[in-house]
Order: sequence, then C-alpha cells, then structure tokens
Amino acid sequence: MIASSLWNQLDALGFEAIRVVLSILWQSSVLLGAAGLLVFALRRRSGAIRHRVWTAALLLTPLIPVLTWLASQTGSPQLRIPIIPAFEVASVRQTQSPRSDEIIATHEQETGTPAIGSRQRPAEGNPAAQQSAATTELLIPQTITPVPEHRSTHPWGIGLIAYVGGLALLLGLVSLGRLRLRRYTREGRIVTDPRLTEVFETARKEIGLKRGCVVVEIDNLHAPLTYRTFHPVIALPHGFMDELSDAELRTIALHELAHIKRHDPLVLNLVSIIRAVFFFHPLVWLATREIATLAEEAADNVVIEATEAPLPYAKLLTRLTEQLTHRMLQTELAVGLVFSKSTLLRRIEAILSPRTDQLQRLSQGALVMTTIFILGSLVLATALPLTNTAATTLADNHASGMSIRHVWEMVPTSSVYPGGLSSDGRYVSYVDWSAGNLAVRDLKTSVSRMITKNKTWASTGGWNEESVISPDNKQIACHWYVEKPGDDIFTLRVINMDGSNVRILHHDKSVPWARPFDWSPDGEDLLVHFTYGEARTKPDTRSKLALVSVDDGSVTELKSWKGRRWPRMASFSPDGKYVAFDFSPTDTPEPKDIFTIELKSRREVALIEHPADDEFLGWTPDGKGILFASDRTSVCGLWMNEVSNGRPVGSPILLKSDFAGEPVGFAADGSYYVYRQTTSRNVAVATLDESGTGFETEPQYASSRFVHSASSSDWSPDGQSLAFKARSRDGAENSVIAIYSVATGQERIVEPFPRLILGPAFRPGPVRWSPDGQALYVAASSLTGERGIFRIDLTTGAAQLVLAQDQVQNPLPTPDGKAIFFQRDFLSLIRRDLATGDETELHRSEMQGLDLSPDGNWLAFHDPGKESIVVMSADGGEPREVVHLNEAEQTEYGNRFSTWTPDGKHLLFSKRTGELWRINIETGKQERIGPEIPGLFGATMNPDGKRFAFTTFDPSSELWVMENFLPESMNTKK
Repeated sequence: MIASSLWNQLDALGFEAIRVVLSILWQSSVLLGAAGLLVFALRRRSGAIRHRVWTAALLLTPLIPVLTWLASQTGSPQLRIPIIPAFEVASVRQTQSPRSDEIIATHEQETGTPAIGSRQRPAEGNPAAQQSAATTELLIPQTITPVPEHRSTHPWGIGLIAYVGGLALLLGLVSLGRLRLRRYTREGRIVTDPRLTEVFETARKEIGLKRGCVVVEIDNLHAPLTYRTFHPVIALPHGFMDELSDAELRTIALHELAHIKRHDPLVLNLVSIIRAVFFFHPLVWLATREIATLAEEAADNVVIEATEAPLPYAKLLTRLTEQLTHRMLQTELAVGLVFSKSTLLRRIEAILSPRTDQLQRLSQGALVMTTIFILGSLVLATALPLTNTAATTLADNHASGMSIRHVWEMVPTSSVYPGGLSSDGRYVSYVDWSAGNLAVRDLKTSVSRMITKNKTWASTGGWNEESVISPDNKQIACHWYVEKPGDDIFTLRVINMDGSNVRILHHDKSVPWARPFDWSPDGEDLLVHFTYGEARTKPDTRSKLALVSVDDGSVTELKSWKGRRWPRMASFSPDGKYVAFDFSPTDTPEPKDIFTIELKSRREVALIEHPADDEFLGWTPDGKGILFASDRTSVCGLWMNEVSNGRPVGSPILLKSDFAGEPVGFAADGSYYVYRQTTSRNVAVATLDESGTGFETEPQYASSRFVHSASSSDWSPDGQSLAFKARSRDGAENSVIAIYSVATGQERIVEPFPRLILGPAFRPGPVRWSPDGQALYVAASSLTGERGIFRIDLTTGAAQLVLAQDQVQNPLPTPDGKAIFFQRDFLSLIRRDLATGDETELHRSEMQGLDLSPDGNWLAFHDPGKESIVVMSADGGEPREVVHLNEAEQTEYGNRFSTWTPDGKHLLFSKRTGELWRINIETGKQERIGPEIPGLFGATMNPDGKRFAFTTFDPSSELWVMENFLPESMNTKK
C-alpha cells in the first residue's frame, strides 16, 4: 500500500515534469529552429556573428518556462497545444452507501433538481419540487456489482526516473570535466620563459584584452587549452613552444587570448549545463556543437585580422592536428587551438575563403533586425505551451491523489443549495422540507439544528429556499417565500446563526425571485439574482445580478437582461475584486458560458466560451482559477481554468471525466463539496387477484434496462403496452420514452426528435397515450427553448409542438382526440380545442394528480388545500369531494394522485404515502389494495382491470467532498 502510494505520487510528479519537458521541447524547437534559419541566412558572415546567434538562442532556452509562467500571470494570449494523454491514477473511493455505482451517481430528479450539465433549471419556489422520487428496493433487490480498481503502470514515474538518470549522467560528465581541468591547474607549471611571456603580453595588448591570464605547461597535454571563467588559464603541452617560431607562437597566443576576450570559457560552462538539462533535445546538441565550433572560427578570425596571413595559419593548424594521435576528451568547459580532426576542414575552408565579406560585421540596422528576430522567436515560443490533455480526451482522474469522500447521509426531506457552505468547511446550510425550515449541519460534530421554527406546513409562515453563510459564520442570508393566494411574497432575509435577529433586507412585490448567491469577502454585501415581472418563466421576464448592502439593503446593479435566462451559480473572487457567474449568451436558457465582472470598472469579460453547456462551480481558494462543469466531451466532466486579473489564462484542464451533483462550494483548504440526490425510481407492474384487492404475484419491474430511472407510466388504449419516461444512454434525465410490451416482456426506446426534457421543472405529469395508440402527449421543453405540450409520434419519434405555453402540465387528450385538458401553473384547469385553439378555463385552484375518466366525462384531482380527492364534470362546474384525508391519512406533499379505473366507477389514490386505495365514487366505499408499497408515487390501471402499474420513489440525498484535486498552490485561500 505504501509502495503504491509512493508510486502514485511519483507518477503525479512525473506527469507534471514530463509535461513541462515536452512543452519546453516544443517551445525551444521554435526558438532554436528560428536561430538555425537565421544562421543559415548569415552563412556568409563571420563565425563570431553566427556564434552570437546560436549562443543567444541557447541561453534563452531555460527562460522559456519562466517567461511562459509570467505571460500566464499577466493574461497574455497563449495558444495551448494538446499533445499528451491525460494523467490517470487510481482513485480513492470511500463509499459508505450500500448502493451501486449507478445509484450513487447523481440523477436528475423528476421533482426538479437536475444533475450538473443537464439542460433543466433546478426546482425553485415550492417544497414539492424538493420531494425525491424513488423506488422501493423491497420489491426487487438490487445486485451491487463491484467496480474493478484501476491499476496504473506508472509510466510517468518511470519517465521521471529516466529523465533524472539522463540528467545525472550528463551533469556527471560536466563534473568530471571540471575535475580534469582542476587537475591540469594543479599539475601545471607556470611558464616564466621571457620569450613566451613577451609574446603573450604583446598579443594581449594587440587585441585590446585588459585582463591578464596564467600560462601553464602540462606534461600529458596534446594541444593548447584555455579554460576557467574568472581567472583564465592557458595550458600548453610540455615543450610545445620549442617547436614553434616566434610568428607561430604569436598566432597561438592571439587565438587563445581571443577566447578569453570573447568569454568563451564562460559560455561553454553555461552551454554544458543547459545541454545536460535539455539532453533530450536534438537541437540543443546541435546548438552546443555549433557554438563550440564557431567559437574556434571566431578566434581564427581574430588571428587572420591581426596577422593577415591566412595560409601560414592554416598550415600550422594542419600540422598540429596531424600530431594528434586520438581525439581529446572534450569537456565543453575549455576551448583550444585544436580539439579534433573532424572540425579542421571546416575551419581551413573558412580561413582560406576568398570571399571578402567573410570577415564583415553586421551593420547597425542588421544587428537590430537580428535582435528582433531572436526576441520575436522567443515570444512566439512563449505563446505556445502544451496542455496536459487534448480538449476531447477523457480522464478518469486527472488530478493527482483525488479522493471523493462521503460526508453526510441526509434525511429525505432536506436539500442543499449552491453556496450553502461556510468558508472553513465546517457548516452547511440547507432546507428541511418537513416544514420548510432553514437548518444548519455542523459537519465536524455531525449535529443538525433548525434555525427557523416552523412546526408543520399547515402552521408555517413561509419557508426557506436558497441560503448562504457569512464569512465569519455568524449570519445566514436566505430567500424566504410566503405563499398567499394571489399575493406570494418573496423576501431576502438575514438571520443570525442561532436564529435570532431576523431582518428583512429586501422586499419588493414586483420581484418574484431574489436568490442570494454569495457574501462578499468583507461581509458587507450580498450577490443576489433578482427577477422582475409576474413570473420568472415568462418570455419578457426581466432579471438582474446585483449587490445588496447588508447594512441598509440598498441595491447596486451589476448586470441586467431580459428573457428566461439566469445564472446557476455566481460568486465573489477571494480578493473581492471580481464576480464570476455562468450565463447563456443567447436568448435560450442553455447552453451557458462563464463570465467575470470587475466590480470597480463594471467591465465584463468572458472566461469560458464554448458551444457546450458550462456551469460555474466556484473560484479556487487562492483566486487563481475557476472550477466548472462542462458537457463538451459528450458527458459532464469537471474542469479547471487558470484566471489572472479577471481573464482566462491558457486553456481549460480536464480534472475528472464524469461529474454529477449539485455544487455546494469550496472550503478554504481546497476541498469541494457536492450535494447529490441519489434518489432511485422505478415503474413496477402487479396483477390483482380475484378479489381485486390483493396481489396475485409479486410486483415486477417493468424495465430491466432502466432500473432506478423509470417513472410516470401510462397504459396504451389496448392495454398491450406501457409507456414511461426514462434516462437516456448519456445520462440525461427524462429524455427518452420506453415502451414495455405485455405480450413479449420486451421494451423499446423512443428518443424524441428534437430532443426533449420531458416534464416541467418540478411536479411533472405522466406521459399520456393518444386515443389511437399511435402517439404520446407530454409536457416538455426542447433544447432549443420551446416549451409546452408536444405530441410524440411513436413510429418516427418526431415531436410536434401542439401548444406553445410556459408552465403547462398534465396533458389529457379526450377519447375522441379532438381536445386536451391540461393545467397551467398548477392553478388553472384548461380545456383546449385542438382544431380551433379555443381554450376554456374550467376551474381555478391548486391541483395535483389530475386524471380524465375513460368516457371523458369526468375529471378527478387531489386538492392539497382541502386534502381531498374531488371529481368534477369535464364541462365545468363545482368539484365534488369524494374523499377527505385526515391528518393521519395524508401523504407527503409530492405523492398525491388520483387515477380512474377502467370501469369509470372507482378512483385509485394513496394514503400515508405507501398505501394504495380505491373508492367507489357513487357509494363512497373505500378498499385498500395490496400490501404497503414504500415510496408509492402514482398508479395506473390496465384496461383489462387486472394489471396495474405504479411508480415508486426512494428519496435519498448525500453530501460528498472532493479532496486533493487542485495544485498545491491553489489550496490556500487569499
């Protein structure tokens, strides 16, 4: 275990190291390639000029990563080029839930809380939206298949070891060269012969060298050497000057002293270290060789200029080279008259070249252009770093050591909204939907407590929805909703953590929505989304993002817009200078991009622009990046992008290929909390016994393909098929329809085109068959922004919009197919003639579980205000109560339904959530059907009167935390 952990850490370090190495390989290729082209263009110029070009390019190479980093910090444009696969390492999965992976993964709830990356607005404004839907696992046990652990071969760790090994080898050779030169200095005898000292002194003055040097004589040396940077030494073989004339000795003195004047030993010292660090780069080796060779050519040029005798000098070099019995060990730390026979021919050709421009120097203009060319190449190289992964590459876990840990198994009647986490990660605010209270959970002590004091829904004075905790953990800002007939009240409130000192910070009857997103770091302002108008779902809805003063409630607008668009998440940067938020740049709710607003200048900048749907999750604790979810790789993944001065730096980096859940927020230590509704839901089929009140056999799931994700069923007119809504292959909720065949037990999939989100944002109705059995009616919204009632052809999948209206639910076609009944805003019951489009309002009150009798003459629904099941004529009139549920019999808010039996004489309904009952609407006789069905949410009877289908919902939600997925530098809160 320890060894594996060490290998994982080494793999992570190796990945980053190799990424940097490959990035420098690419960037330095641009710089060195440009230098090579420039040297080729200057091939008729002196060796000294070409030497300077190669030296400048090679010495600038180590600056590339530094300049790249500086450019990223200043927000300079960069074109990041993907080249290597994503980093993968075995994740640490700590699962405390006994559910399978499919159940643990967040599913968008029928009740309106979508997974990140879905195309549906989370449910807001009603506690019914928060009731989870699930199936009972008492009926069909779920087999949990263990997920095999991914085992890494640690390629990056091995690559890092290989690089370090190569670096150590090359640095070792450099060290050996230093030791050799130190031995030369130690063994050498300082030459005091007047003949030699006079020649060297004269040559020094002749070339204008101000500093002196030491000349030593060494026994086992084969050719003159010049080495050491600050105290240069010229080493001569023993007896070397005895074989040379004064003219030849002067030539050698000029050559070696020219190296000292040009600082060639210093350059070669630096070059040798750079070559060791970038030993993997062929162009670095080429540049190193060229620098060494051109240093000799440049010194040769000095000799030619001083002696004006190229031919004798060429003969001297040839004679000295012929005396070499082998190639000397080149340490790259020293220069000399002759190192090897291989470079002699090139030097001789340069010395004897008849071209008069061979020794020309660059003009001032040419020098400027050369400098601009080299620096321009450096800027270009800096602008081309490599990314960790291609934008289309999936990574199971790109972040080193990422772990996902279960924190809290929440009670079914609770939900956490984005922003509800305290800055230290200890507290999380949430809604307790048992009575709509604002509550706080201490994650350290595992203690929850109510902040507000509602006892029951009947006695409530309103309920809490979104809430955010102040930076000092002393106050909570929340959106408080009070439902009154014809006059709903939305208020923005601030309340102390102990429940005291409730203040209404903002209240405006023209504002049907005021959602707090975040506190400013200094605790003086709230970031709030306001919606104006009669309903926030109307096309002409006006909204704005604004700052609200905690002191006096004054509002400062940051951004305003029209239409059904809203941020899903917005927050202050840790330094309080910027606000980041996601928002659709078009008139449709999705897809969204991510933007920042600088609070001082009000300047808006796009951080993330992409055709995909990008959801902002929060700023990293140090403010140097943002976290966001995106479906740009066909599934929703977790991404990060660096940010500097409110602008994006580089390209997004994929941290995790699959990500689901509602964002809660960052803690100061860099951990990120996610709220997951792990609700499961199923459609089951049962057969009644002869008495009609018991089950002949155990209920069975209607779908083997969509276990835990099927709901809202309806029988076909001939009773041979059962239609229900299900999750698509790519994980999108309520986007396909499954048709279960009674005869074969098989199911087929209908994927509506255009793609639809089936059902409204919350409290969705079931699919409904057309009278001819060839189509289905459903309330839905398309990805292009169309909302209303669609007719889906079951043969082609074509979805036709038959009623384009917002907030319409529960379409019920009449038996003749000429009209449909539907609800608008859950408050108005409408009959619409499909041919003429004429509409008639039949009733106005809140209704749940609307259903039409088989003969089309009667409507039934649950009246939540009176806790009654009522029936009314399909032509209108006053409803008649047939069942009144006392407090002990009442079901949960979202589990109320009424369904006609095929004979039109009975209604099915539920008591105490898990009990299925039927009542004779004429006699009032009530009978219980079958055993308890935990999570019973709806039921529909087959026309044969024996089989019936029901939907079950198993509500559950969890709080999870992701840890160790950010770079270490980003885990510190500013």
